[in-house]
Amino acid sequence: MAAKDVKFGIDARAKMLRGVSILADELKLL
Repeated sequence: MAAKDVKFGIDARAKMLRGVSILADELKLL
């Protein structure tokens, strides 16, 4: 597995977690 692929996987997971936390914050505001 190329190091680039590993970094991409980590970036994708970080973006997904950020999206989930943003959604959670929006739900709290409702």
